[in-house]
Amino acid sequence: MGIDLDCGQEKMRALIIILLLSSTTCFAQKTKIDYIVFGVYCGECDHHCATMFKIENNKILVDTTDSYFRHKKDTIIFSDYEPGKEFYNEAKAAIDSIPEILLDTNLDTKVFGEPDARDQCGIYVQFKTNNRVRTFLIDTEPENGNDIPKELRVYRKIIRRIHYKFYQMVWDR
Repeated sequence: MGIDLDCGQEKMRALIIILLLSSTTCFAQKTKIDYIVFGVYCGECDHHCATMFKIENNKILVDTTDSYFRHKKDTIIFSDYEPGKEFYNEAKAAIDSIPEILLDTNLDTKVFGEPDARDQCGIYVQFKTNNRVRTFLIDTEPENGNDIPKELRVYRKIIRRIHYKFYQMVWDR
């Protein structure tokens, strides 16, 4: 009793085609993000109350003018200021780790928790994919996380860490 290793050319071709198709569909499922805008906003604040970042075309832009509040979130004004490649590499985590719950939702906007309801600030995330813009507001306080999915709680920490690093780099010198 032995194993017949002579599969024949037809069976081998079919196996190769199946393997190639299955491997390319895994890569095709990665969602292409055209841009992402994210940041932390605080309604009761004196300076730098809504620092926003935009990652697009492999570069990062920053808004430190609080235009998030003045322009109703629709037209945040980004300056030509670029914080550099090192910060871009750090901030790229915001685009690389967008939770599936945000990517897969049928909603264009959603609020998680009660962002900035008690002067605790909020997180703003907006991204464009497949000609569709989606915007999310996320509570910053861990204790307000009962209705916030676990993967968003992790993402919230990533956004806060990026914001804090920028703040240290620019204003805490």
